[in-house]
Amino acid sequence: MIETNSIVVSGKAFLSSIGELTEENMGRLYDTEEVIFDIVPQYDYLNLRCSRTKKVDKSNWKEFDSASSFRRLPNAYKFAIYVVEKALCNAKVNPDNDISVGVFFATGLSAISSVEKFYHPISVGGIEKGSPLLFPNTTSSVGCGLISLRYGFNGKSIAISNAGVSVLQSIDLAISSIQNNEIDYAIVVGTEELTETVYKAFYHTGMLGFGDDKGGIIPYNMKKNNTTVLGEGAAALILEKEQNMVNRGLLERTRVGNVELCNVDVNEKYASDICVDTIKRCLINNNISIEDIDFVVSSANGNYNLDKCEKDALIKLFGDNMPNIIFPSLYFGETDGASGALSIICAIDMIERNKCMKRPFNLNEHFQAIELNEKEVKNYKCALVLSSSYYGDFACTVVKK
Repeated sequence: MIETNSIVVSGKAFLSSIGELTEENMGRLYDTEEVIFDIVPQYDYLNLRCSRTKKVDKSNWKEFDSASSFRRLPNAYKFAIYVVEKALCNAKVNPDNDISVGVFFATGLSAISSVEKFYHPISVGGIEKGSPLLFPNTTSSVGCGLISLRYGFNGKSIAISNAGVSVLQSIDLAISSIQNNEIDYAIVVGTEELTETVYKAFYHTGMLGFGDDKGGIIPYNMKKNNTTVLGEGAAALILEKEQNMVNRGLLERTRVGNVELCNVDVNEKYASDICVDTIKRCLINNNISIEDIDFVVSSANGNYNLDKCEKDALIKLFGDNMPNIIFPSLYFGETDGASGALSIICAIDMIERNKCMKRPFNLNEHFQAIELNEKEVKNYKCALVLSSSYYGDFACTVVKK
């Protein structure tokens, strides 16, 4: 049954530590409890080694654009352009002048490699040694505009650089734009790249996860509660009205609900209550009850206070009826700008497969109190998706069959 104004994810794609979004790659998340990827971080930057860790050649960019100007773009922009192309193919969308497509570009660190590249000549030789590419290559709005220009999209183009929560914030804007008939399709793309500066910063602050003696990766150090594994890559979602998708003759796809947002001071005693209220508003606005939630996709980004706040909120919401909880950061690393889109893709995949992903390794101790992936669920129809950033931004939505 088609719901009035309901929005569906008609196309999706990612480029991550497990490679591209394929049936085979996603299937690995269900069939093993072992570490399944050779993940960034690239330990060579720190002169560190792990037997199961190596650099991943994510793509040969020359295969789809040999222009010298494109090759000079930051990896974050290249990742984004690549996954948008794949998502458009997945959605069977061929944009032309008769339809309006909006681009919503989500990042955290954005194109930090260009900052590194262009800062050194300026610091050594002065401003006259600076490159005119410094600002175009380091501004997220430029990455957003590049996607619109590359494919000839004529809808709105919006960039949000708010780290882990930026994809859900982008979805919030995208849904509103589609429902108000401002655009026909929305492309929400989250992207992130990692560099030597980032690795060293995380390493010296004790926030970088390392390999264990068995060749696995521990994303959270039980002694250092904020230790995490970094990831990079991009993920894209194509959003449109369900009626529009049906008119194009596509099979039923998964719906994404309205987003609720808030900002919390995670050091406050009642911070988790604010998250609870935000989730309740989300459920009410999407006509979903607590009992309808079959599983939760959690951000769990390694921030001590945010993770504790999120866990406390879930316990207050569900009590003894805690559903299964999935943590995409365990599979892809903490991908910051891309994390929200990866969470949505994981939720969609579980609903389509009607199956729960495995949990590959230990969690942050603040989630140990919750039994995970233990319950038998007959039908995975509805997921609560949570997202947060390091400075207290919190967002949630629902994904349903």
